[in-house]
Amino acid sequence: MSARVYSIRSRMLWSLLVSMLVILGSLGYLSTAVTQEETEEIFSARLATSARVLESLLARQLEKATLASPIIIELPEDIGSAGAHKPAESGHPYENKIAFQVWRVDGPMLARSSSAPSEPLGPLVPGFHEHRAESALWKVFALRSGEVWVLAAEKDEVQQEMIDEITLTIISPLLVGGLALLLVVNLIALRALRPVEALAVNLSNREPTSLRPVSLPDTPEELRPVISELNALLGRVEEAFSREQRLLDSAAHELRTPISAVQLHLQNALNAGPGRDQQASLLEALEASRRATKLAQQLLVYSRVSASAGMETRTNVALDAVCSDLVGVLGPLLEGRQQRVELQSSGLPVVYAERGKLESLVRNLVENAALYGVQPGLIELSVIQTGDEVILTVSNDGDAIPEREKARIFIPYYRVAGHAAFGSGLGLSIVNEIAGQLGGTVRVEDRTPGSGARFVVTLPAAKEPA
Repeated sequence: MSARVYSIRSRMLWSLLVSMLVILGSLGYLSTAVTQEETEEIFSARLATSARVLESLLARQLEKATLASPIIIELPEDIGSAGAHKPAESGHPYENKIAFQVWRVDGPMLARSSSAPSEPLGPLVPGFHEHRAESALWKVFALRSGEVWVLAAEKDEVQQEMIDEITLTIISPLLVGGLALLLVVNLIALRALRPVEALAVNLSNREPTSLRPVSLPDTPEELRPVISELNALLGRVEEAFSREQRLLDSAAHELRTPISAVQLHLQNALNAGPGRDQQASLLEALEASRRATKLAQQLLVYSRVSASAGMETRTNVALDAVCSDLVGVLGPLLEGRQQRVELQSSGLPVVYAERGKLESLVRNLVENAALYGVQPGLIELSVIQTGDEVILTVSNDGDAIPEREKARIFIPYYRVAGHAAFGSGLGLSIVNEIAGQLGGTVRVEDRTPGSGARFVVTLPAAKEPA
């Protein structure tokens, strides 16, 4: 399944744009609602005030007057020729959208403005109303004064136009500012993400075999963990390559000796005639081939143990059971060397590890003890748990290891100088590698002062018993 590729900058800008639209839309809706409510109150109050002024100044005089036709209050002619929003010397064009009427209670109209229709602006009922007259919607306030009705009205479009203009006045700066902010954020994002592009260019320009650390002239704090982990990964890869190269070089060097010995003894067997010399050369060739096979096996084990660090499947394993099983497997081979193995165990020595690695650790310690022990001799195994630690001890009764050599015997392919026993030099390296992977340690000491060797492996105990 391929990973989905996306742009951080695009996602950030789109998220910001959607957020701005939601916020600005909410602000626009709220401002429109508030503006509509406030203008409704202002216009209603103005209508009511206008009606009361008309009632005081005009209606009471018209109530006593006898008129054959209503009085029409004309507007100045220059008002109509002025712009829609520009005032003239004698008034304002909006006066065409404001009207009033005065009606007698018994029916006839007494007076009206020239902007008012001939039909009633609204019902003759006290209070505020919305009424459509001559295809226009009017906001009307009706006031009764004695025997007359005063109707003050204005077209609904006046209020709506004011609401729209106020809303536009509020939203326009927000939209322009939002777009400007979006542009600025885009520029900031481009600048902020420039180190990521620099990192990509740095990696793309590297040689395929280059494992040198990645470095940038300017490294943001957020990118520092990525570069740090990448450099750590490159370091581990370089170490793995170096280890594999050393392994190959050492393997070629170490295998060359037994293979050369096999060839030499086979050549001697061919040159010797049938008899005891030929038989001896063949036996030497067989022994040399066994050594090469043993070395190849150890190389394979060491390589697998090193490569599988942290990738194995771990479980709770009883270390004393592992030791008991290996003693049973190696017992017949050790008896042929006249060596005995004694195993002692106490507590519940349980380790959280892969069983195969524990078997390899114990096998190499026992084989090393047998290889460098005396014949006949005794090999002692002890497994105990003390607190949070499990301690494995393997001892033999051979020669003591010189103090100057004790720190070197865990180095791959290192063998104690002057010792007659043949070994691959990898057994203790495998033990040290496995102990380190399990979070433990291994050390060597004399079994008794100046005699024998004791290897002590300390491993963390499992948190739960097996």
